[in-house]
Amino acid sequence: MDKLEKSPKLNFQLANAVVGKPYAEKPVLLTLSDKVVVIEAIDVRSGSGLEFDFRTGQLVGHPLISGEFDAHISYYCLSQGGKTALTTVLSRFYINADPTLVMEKYPIGLATVICQA
Repeated sequence: MDKLEKSPKLNFQLANAVVGKPYAEKPVLLTLSDKVVVIEAIDVRSGSGLEFDFRTGQLVGHPLISGEFDAHISYYCLSQGGKTALTTVLSRFYINADPTLVMEKYPIGLATVICQA
């Protein structure tokens, strides 16, 4: 069996999400590459409400909790000799709280104080 060519180290960015709002985003490639990049998987914390859709290459779902999350993005590149080895990199992204839910949960005065803090 032939050894696969090593994938170049690439950087990706995912768009921020909002709790309860539909999300369907592909990672944006931040590193210049002359090769075709194929996203094989995106792993995020279970319970976040997001999962990888193999058909579209997107992270999809309805985010359930806010916070900063690590996305482990696995990819390979297509080259003249076939494909490169699968590589996984870390990319951070954010799920923001829905401000309308904060306003519903707290009285107007308290919500103002929380937002100013």
